[in-house]
Amino acid sequence: MTRTLIEVPLDHVLDHPLNAHVVSERDRRKIANNIRRTGRYPPLIVRALTPESEYYPGEEGYYQILDGHQRRLIFVDLVEEGYDQFANGHENLAHLEDAAALTEQWAHQVDILYLDPPYPGVTGYETYHVLDSVFAGRLVPTQRSVWSTARFSLQLLDLLGKAQEIPLWVISYGSVGTTLKEILGLVAAYRPAQAVVVEYAHLQAIARTEVAEANREFIILARGEKHA
Repeated sequence: MTRTLIEVPLDHVLDHPLNAHVVSERDRRKIANNIRRTGRYPPLIVRALTPESEYYPGEEGYYQILDGHQRRLIFVDLVEEGYDQFANGHENLAHLEDAAALTEQWAHQVDILYLDPPYPGVTGYETYHVLDSVFAGRLVPTQRSVWSTARFSLQLLDLLGKAQEIPLWVISYGSVGTTLKEILGLVAAYRPAQAVVVEYAHLQAIARTEVAEANREFIILARGEKHA
């Protein structure tokens, strides 16, 4: 299913009654300040409410938030203080298509490929199928992403092979289940690359200290020779 970017009046965007996510007042101020400064923000993910919907408000033209409840509250606050410019300056598209197929389709029309796939050895991404179920209108069975398995290297090679016409690749990978040498070796099958390693303590609340402190994020940059 394809996600489409649309403009909707704020008073026609309704919270999901089961939303349990909250952020601190400090974090809300930081997000609001960033929106004021840049005028940019991630679009909300919503679904149209129809007479068949459980929480139908009684008339058409209303949408229920699936992701972005806190941003909507911030938008309301900003509008009340006189700030009403929320366009992010771009025409945006969101897709639920296969990543490799989408890359092949758009390779001749984009300048940068930014890839941040599920990391090998990490299984938390399987919970994301909840959104797939919401959009499909039915329960979508949980399936482990091949990107989270030892076969991720084949997926990466296939996707990069379809991205040859894209001048610049920016790839983000975590150190869980792989190494910088392995990732660079896969990218080098198509073009030379350089990397930056960032230390970060991931999931400190639930991960063992030694595991959290050992985490690294690999940021790989690779520019095609004909685009150099």
